[in-house]
Amino acid sequence: SEDANHSMADLVKGNPDFFVGAVLQVVPRKDLASEYGLPFRYVPLEEISDLLVREEIKGLKVITSTVKTPIDSPLLEPYIELAIQMGIPILFHCCSDGVEKYGEEFTSYNQKLGLVQRHPDLKVVLVHFGGLNLSYVSESVSLAEQFPNVYLNTSGMSGEVNRWDTSGGSPRRIPSYNDPEMRKAWERELRRAMQNPVVRRKVVFGTDHPELKFDLHPLD
Repeated sequence: SEDANHSMADLVKGNPDFFVGAVLQVVPRKDLASEYGLPFRYVPLEEISDLLVREEIKGLKVITSTVKTPIDSPLLEPYIELAIQMGIPILFHCCSDGVEKYGEEFTSYNQKLGLVQRHPDLKVVLVHFGGLNLSYVSESVSLAEQFPNVYLNTSGMSGEVNRWDTSGGSPRRIPSYNDPEMRKAWERELRRAMQNPVVRRKVVFGTDHPELKFDLHPLD
């Protein structure tokens, strides 16, 4: 929407008991609405810069496949320089291999490697542990081990999403996604990463797609 970043900042500021901070959505392209019909508008650098003075803003995020912008695109360079200047991280959505092979198009290993090599002072958080694909995860763990500025985020690694509807008084479980085999695979990869003395200090824990009308609880 026109004021999504402002609205998110206001929401976080108004609910300090629930949120410790927010990240701003970076949309570096001006042609998305006309070419793809997506509900994202171009976010100019000046808008991001103005919002970064607010203490509730903790970083930036680029949903690479949604905004059709590779992780190493020149379009991101001004936002990267601003993040470096402000000392804040950028969270990069990393794709798995879907039908359209978005992982190779937007967040391949070579693209990630080039980014971190060019910008050693940028704090890079690879969301979804680098792509929710076993080879991508392994490659991203290697990057986190090699480069001090690379971190990994666990969002989407549960293999299962269970939400609890609390609107009726008594919590009611709503399982919306379940893949036991994938859950085992991600648990194995996460345990392997946590056994690495370097990488285990660089894991940022998260869930994925929490809905404000539900409470999201961890399950054994």
